[in-house]
Order: sequence, then C-alpha cells, then structure tokens
Amino acid sequence: MIFGIHTVLSAMRNGPGDVLELWVDDSRRDGRIDELIKTAADAGLAVNFVSGKTLRRLAGRERHQGVVARYRSKQALGDDDLPMLLAVAGDQQ
Repeated sequence: MIFGIHTVLSAMRNGPGDVLELWVDDSRRDGRIDELIKTAADAGLAVNFVSGKTLRRLAGRERHQGVVARYRSKQALGDDDLPMLLAVAGDQQ
C-alpha cells in the first residue's frame, strides 16, 4: 500500500498500470484530490470513496492525506544484478 497525495499521484503518472486500486476519503474534496481523481479516470482506474476510518485501516496509520492505493511494487534488485545494470547503463550512452 502507498498513501499520500503526492506519492499516489506520482505512481499513477509514472506507472499507471502499477496502481491496482485507489481509495479516497469521501469527505475530502479540493483541488489536489480533484486532480488525483482526474488522473485516475484518465488511467482507467476506478476510485473507491470511503471513510477516513477505512483509509486509516488500509494505510495502517493515522496520516494518509485522504488517499491510499494498492500498488504493485517492483522487484528488488541485489548485488548479483549489478553487471546487468552496468551493461544497460553503458548502452544508454
């Protein structure tokens, strides 16, 4: 799970297919939330409007800025991946 307006908005802009579900506080409406909702709609992502209590449960914390998303995280890389990364970086030059 990821939460916070900037974090979720950035995830939707940079990897919209990785944001799997989106929950927004049903009592919050302002320009930033409207922008987030529009970005979700443009990405074809449904918005679930829920209570602040539900968001706190999903986020596992009190502070979530009125938005929580289920996010498909990328596979972590380790030391064994360094040669491949260096090769890819060399191809970019």
